[in-house]
Amino acid sequence: MLKIQKRIANLTSRDQSIESEVLTNESHVESLLE
Repeated sequence: MLKIQKRIANLTSRDQSIESEVLTNESHVESLLE
C-alpha cells in the first residue's frame, strides 16, 4: 500500500514540474510573438 502512495506522490510532483515547464514555455512563446 505504501508503495502505491509513493508512486502517486512521485507522479503528482512530476505532473506539477511538467505543468510549470509548459507555463514557462508558453510565456516564452508569447514574448516571441509580440
